[in-house]
Amino acid sequence: MSPWANLEVILPEEGKSFLCGMTCGNRVLTDLFDGAKINLEWVGDSIYTLGQIRGSTLLYRISDNKVEEITREGLSVRGFSVYNNYYSYFYSTPTKPSLLFYKNIYDPNPSIEGIEPKQINVDGIEGWIIFTGKENPIVFSIHGGPHMAYGNAYFIEFQFLARNGFNVIYCNPRGSQGYGEEFASTLVGKWGEIDFEDLMKFYKKVREEFSLTGKAGLTGGSYGGYMTNWIITRTNEFSCAISERGISNLISMCGTSDIGFWFNSIELGVKDPWSQDGIQKLLTHSPIYYVKNVKTPTLFIHGEEDYRCPIEQAEQMFTALKMNNIDTLLVRYQGDGHEHARRGKPKNMKDRLSLKLNWFKKYLA
Repeated sequence: MSPWANLEVILPEEGKSFLCGMTCGNRVLTDLFDGAKINLEWVGDSIYTLGQIRGSTLLYRISDNKVEEITREGLSVRGFSVYNNYYSYFYSTPTKPSLLFYKNIYDPNPSIEGIEPKQINVDGIEGWIIFTGKENPIVFSIHGGPHMAYGNAYFIEFQFLARNGFNVIYCNPRGSQGYGEEFASTLVGKWGEIDFEDLMKFYKKVREEFSLTGKAGLTGGSYGGYMTNWIITRTNEFSCAISERGISNLISMCGTSDIGFWFNSIELGVKDPWSQDGIQKLLTHSPIYYVKNVKTPTLFIHGEEDYRCPIEQAEQMFTALKMNNIDTLLVRYQGDGHEHARRGKPKNMKDRLSLKLNWFKKYLA
C-alpha cells in the first residue's frame, strides 16, 4: 500500500485507466462539515468524478476515452450529483464556505465574505498568506496527512484568526497531494527533513516578501501536529506553538493507532518496525527524542477518543515539557475523536477556536 500514490479511475475489464488532474479524488482540506473525499457516478456512457490539480478540486467527466474538465481551477468542488444530463455540485472558495451550482450559482451564506489570500510560490512550493498588516502577529499553519493539501477552499480557523488581526501563512511542502506522485512520495523516509526545509524556507521567504515584523506562532494537526512538535525541537523561531491531535512518538503510535502498524513503517521507509534498526529510525524521527531542546511555550489539544493519533502522544510531549519547566497546557476534549476540529461537538469546536486565539494573543501580542 502506498498512501502517496495517485488515484485513478480503472476499468479492469476494458484494460483502461484514467487520471483526472494530478490525482482523482479530493485531498484539499477545509474545516467545514462537507462531502466525501472520493465520489464517482456512472451516468449513461459517462463517468463523473472529482480530481485535484495543486490546491484546486475540479469536477471531471470521462467519456469516449477522454477526460474533460467541467469546472475550473481556483475553487474546490466538495460534492456533486448528475441526473438527466444535468449536473449539480457544491463547492468552496477561499472567501466563501459553500456555494451551490445547478444551472445557476446559489450562495446560502451571502453575508459571509472571507479575506482573499495571496498566493505565493517559493522554489516550487505553493502556498498562501492572508495578509492583515506588516506589524501584525503571524500564525504559520501546517496541514495533516501528510498527503493532504491546503488550497482554494474556505478555512474557518484561518479567517477567524485573520479577523482577529493575525497574518496567516500556510503552504504545501513536499509530501502534499495534488502535485504529482513523485512530489508526494519524496517525503517517504524523510519526515522531519525535507518537509522541515520546505516549511521554514517558505515561512522565511513570506516574512521577507511582505516585510512582516510581528512575532510568529506555529500550529498544525495530525501530521501537522507532528511537524509542530518536530519544529519546536529544531528552532526557537516561533514565540509559541499549538499542537493538535499530533504525534510525538512514532514507536508508541506504531501498533496502537487505528490506521495500523504499517503506516509509520511505510511512511518512514522501515521494513520491520520491531527490529532494532526499525525502532532506531522511528525513534530518531520522533519529536520526543529531542524534547530537551524545546524552549517554546506549547499548547496541546487532543480529543480523548482519538484512535488515529492516540492521546498518549500529546500526554508524552506535554509531560516532558512540564518536567523541563516549559510553559505548556494540555486540553482534552471528552467525546471527540481525531476529527475534533471539523466534526467535534459544537461547543468544543467553539471553545477550541477561543482557546487557540487566547494562546496566540498571550504570546504574540
